Amino acid sequence: MKTAKKLALIAITVVLLTVCFVFGVSALNATGKCGKNATYTFDSATGELVISGTGAIAAEAFYQNQEIKNVIIGDGITEIGVDAFSGSSITSICIGDGVTTICNNAFRSCNTLTSATIGNSVTSIGDSTFYYCTSLISVTIGNSVATIDDYAFYYCTNLTNLTI
Repeated sequence: MKTAKKLALIAITVVLLTVCFVFGVSALNATGKCGKNATYTFDSATGELVISGTGAIAAEAFYQNQEIKNVIIGDGITEIGVDAFSGSSITSICIGDGVTTICNNAFRSCNTLTSATIGNSVTSIGDSTFYYCTSLISVTIGNSVATIDDYAFYYCTNLTNLTI
């Protein structure tokens, strides 16, 4: 009898962990760190994420987050890490003038993203940055961009307004 209870408890635990993993059940804190010197504030009522501080946003910092809707990146941030927002449910991003590098896959597969405004100091947009952002309609890129790497806008099937 005890063995059956233990097996049932293990099975329930495995199912709950699987559900949490598959559906990304993890509430984003109202404030936190997203890089060595980068911090964020998150308003769960509006879905707005504001990133401030200095330096880089860490790789996969908000990977597959389904709570974030709008992202504002402050002028002190200099880099958006690899896969930082990949697979997230964001709808808009505004990248401040401090960012110089957007790393590979930063916004890859953000299928609900419709608009992106990229600040004037971005010089490099990495491989597959907006790859498979199928709802992306409008992108404004600042005047310092020197390189847009391969597949940066691949499968952005609704992109109709690109301003550099």
